[in-house]
Amino acid sequence: MVEREYSEEELRAVVGKNAESYIKIWAPIIRGEKSTNGFNVAGFFLAASWMGYRKMTNIAAAWFVVAFISVLMEDLVFILILGRPESPAIAGSLFGFILALVCGYWGNTWYLSHVKTIVDSVRSKGLAREEYYDELSKRGGTSWGHTFLVLGIFFVFLIAGFVYETLKL
Repeated sequence: MVEREYSEEELRAVVGKNAESYIKIWAPIIRGEKSTNGFNVAGFFLAASWMGYRKMTNIAAAWFVVAFISVLMEDLVFILILGRPESPAIAGSLFGFILALVCGYWGNTWYLSHVKTIVDSVRSKGLAREEYYDELSKRGGTSWGHTFLVLGIFFVFLIAGFVYETLKL
């Protein structure tokens, strides 16, 4: 795969608020150096909300699917395979903590990929410079609306989990 060049100006236009800290975190990777991309504290503590705020709703939806599947897998392992009456409470907490660690560790990488996707998509439109940067800002940035959308998705999965737990009894 050929890596494209992304200017700091393009990245700033997409990121919007707090661009300076993301540019600093991403700088080694953008220069082609090996880097871990840092640990995203917001991704660790507020994974889905942070994803929504940064307009990564597709990643947040996938996140919820993984979490929901983990609940099903816990029951599969503990109840059906090991023959226990129920999954231990610690299993769900442990998996939730692991998911938080994964988001904290990979969050900045996912966000950089998301930002690059936006830049590539807007580049393909062939817009004039001013329109180009306006479109980058519109497609990127932050959004409380997306945050609430992700929280709505969260409640759908929460209700689905409640229904599953109820029917399981």
